[in-house]
Amino acid sequence: MEVDVQHIVIRVSTKAAPFGSGSRRNDDRVPSLKRLTEFLIIDAGDSVPDWPVSFGRCIGGLRVLFPEYKPLIAVPHALVAQSFFAIVVSICIFTSRSWIVPRQSKPDADRWPVRPLVAATVGVVLIQLVLGAGFRHQAFGITPHIVGAVVVTFLIVTTAVILMRRHGENKYLTRPAKLAFGLLMVQLCLGLAAYAARIASKGDPQPLEPMISLTVAHLVVGALTLATLVALALRCYQVLEPRPDRAVKAIGARQLHSPA
Repeated sequence: MEVDVQHIVIRVSTKAAPFGSGSRRNDDRVPSLKRLTEFLIIDAGDSVPDWPVSFGRCIGGLRVLFPEYKPLIAVPHALVAQSFFAIVVSICIFTSRSWIVPRQSKPDADRWPVRPLVAATVGVVLIQLVLGAGFRHQAFGITPHIVGAVVVTFLIVTTAVILMRRHGENKYLTRPAKLAFGLLMVQLCLGLAAYAARIASKGDPQPLEPMISLTVAHLVVGALTLATLVALALRCYQVLEPRPDRAVKAIGARQLHSPA
């Protein structure tokens, strides 16, 4: 059942990607859209290869061929799935109406700049989702997942507070920040409830309710949190610019290290 659902999701995503990229093909404001689409489907032609499906099947197949390593293989499997999901979310954002509306940009702050902060938050949330998959499949204990939850909580709260203080009037940025904070609170409650249900059902011959529903809800809210933060990160990089001195240093360093 899980493989069938993944197959449907990947096929729908790869079939829809060319339509999204084609609608904005000549828009120079989304230079990353073509690269993202090519990553998913190789090209934007009429035929869509099955390599994303095949790649996911290969990882899943390894869990069948090597059952003794099934918990460990679940970790990269989750990483690929969540990364693919984040890329699909990015394509949806790039092709949305709200993205192509002209917006006034502002310089980012020197101290605690939002752009790298929210990018780091996305990365940490992705790692946290992978750690959760490792715990569910018994690749390791709960401790890494708890540590990850603490780090994620700190980063999301910090990001939301900074955005509200600096750009409280900009709903384009504050709405996803508030949503991420709200999802975080729900996710923490679901995580505690799912873990308590798992401990209570430790002696059961197979997973039963309410552990199943709580675990599924925990997974769904985690994915929604990742999607919200991806949207927030893209919006921050769209309307916030690095300080001029930092931009000059970055360009100079790139030119210094570029081949002649």
